Amino acid sequence: MAKGVKEVEIIFVFTYEAMLKVAIAVCAKNNLRVKARRGHHIELLDKMAEILKDADIGQISNGMRSKRNRGLYSAGDMVS
Repeated sequence: MAKGVKEVEIIFVFTYEAMLKVAIAVCAKNNLRVKARRGHHIELLDKMAEILKDADIGQISNGMRSKRNRGLYSAGDMVS
């Protein structure tokens, strides 16, 4: 794997995880609790977009989530 590709993947993973943490903080600030269960990332990202009244956040974050999942759950695919 080329060095540049590896760096892009690492940046992507950290960006996605940071986005989830921001979503948790936004929800907590609005007195909402996050429960760990199947699909909670989708709801979390959608709720952040709703609270911040920004549909772009929902579209971008769900696109990232989808890309991340493809990388995690399909053999040989890379997240970039």
